[in-house]
Amino acid sequence: MAHTSEIMYVGDRKVKVANGVYGNGKPGESQTINVCDTSNIEGNYERVYRINSPLPFVTMQELRRNATSLQALDAFLTQRGAAREAPRRKQ
Repeated sequence: MAHTSEIMYVGDRKVKVANGVYGNGKPGESQTINVCDTSNIEGNYERVYRINSPLPFVTMQELRRNATSLQALDAFLTQRGAAREAPRRKQ
């Protein structure tokens, strides 16, 4: 399974939204929303959220509308059923 990704900012933090997709282009099994740490380097994520199907993925439009701060992002994703995962650091 491959993935597509888009970048947005919440305040001064880079946020990478990765959507798993199957080879036929259909949505995959999960979506991750990755919030960079203060370095804003992709791969160094302070917060990681995962939405697994059959829950609907969030759209970039929904994120831009609801994620006016990191706290608002957390509340929105929690309300949508996203699971919070451990922080990640690029090796």
